[in-house]
Amino acid sequence: MKIVERKKVLIVDDNEINILLLCEMLNDYGIETLTAFSGKEALEQINTSTPDMVISDLMMPGMDGIELLSEIKSNIRNIDLPVIIVTANNDQGLIQKALKKGAAAFLIKPMNFQELENDVISRL
Repeated sequence: MKIVERKKVLIVDDNEINILLLCEMLNDYGIETLTAFSGKEALEQINTSTPDMVISDLMMPGMDGIELLSEIKSNIRNIDLPVIIVTANNDQGLIQKALKKGAAAFLIKPMNFQELENDVISRL
């Protein structure tokens, strides 16, 4: 019998409701979800849990999503780890900055199931 490992996605957001909504959406696809409420906590999770993808809010106290993205991409072990930035802010300058830093995608809140499927599920 072949054991298939479930894909793991780390969701990083300082808002518990946003985390719960994303967890519910991803769990519907059979994806295991890990959570972190800060960039620092996310880096610890990445080092111990090796997720297949990170979905991070842009605006968080302490370390924002762009800083987290930079930290992730500066570690050779994580260079290929897809990071999707999520925010309610659709500022094109921020979007370009995130993409230049290595973000796999930039999603605008509120997300719908189609966006999630197109930009997240298809990358796993």
